[in-house]
Amino acid sequence: MRFELRHHIHSDAETFWQVFFCPAYNRELFSPRGLDFQSHEVLLDERPPDGRIHRSLRLEPKVPVPAAIRGLVGPAMAYTETGRFAPETQRWHWTIVPARFGSRADISGSDWLETRPDGEVDRVMACSIVISFPALGRLIERFVEASVRDSHVRATTCMNAWLLQRTT
Repeated sequence: MRFELRHHIHSDAETFWQVFFCPAYNRELFSPRGLDFQSHEVLLDERPPDGRIHRSLRLEPKVPVPAAIRGLVGPAMAYTETGRFAPETQRWHWTIVPARFGSRADISGSDWLETRPDGEVDRVMACSIVISFPALGRLIERFVEASVRDSHVRATTCMNAWLLQRTT
C-alpha cells in the first residue's frame, strides 16, 4: 500500500527543519499536548558537521489496537522509527520497525517540503506499508495507514501551534 499526505506548515523550509529536529519541540510533539504517546525515547541523534542527521526513536502511541490484530500486535503498537536527513536533497527518509512483528513489516517513507507562493511550505510525505501476514496483512496495513494519517494531522497542528507561539 502506498499513499501520500500533504499538510500546510506556517513557516519557511529552514525554520521547519530546525523545529522538526529540535529536542524541545519533539518532547512537546509526543506529550499530551501533541500526539499524546505513551512513551518516547531517543535512541540515537547524530548530527555530523556536514548537516546530515541520523535519528532513531522508540515510540509507543496510545492508539487502540483492533481486537482482530491485538494478538499479533499486542495491546499497543510500539515501534522504532529510524531516519536520516539529507541536507543536499532536503529530505527525511525513514523506516518503521514494529516491536512485535518487525520482520514481517516493511514500512518506510520520505518527507520533503514544497514552497508555496506565500513563502510558507507544504510538508509532503510519501509512505509505503507492506505487512506480510496471511489473512491479516491487509487489516494491519489499513490500521497502520489510519494511524499515520491521524498522527500527521495532529503533528501539523502541533508544529503550527509551536511556530505561532514563537513568532507572536
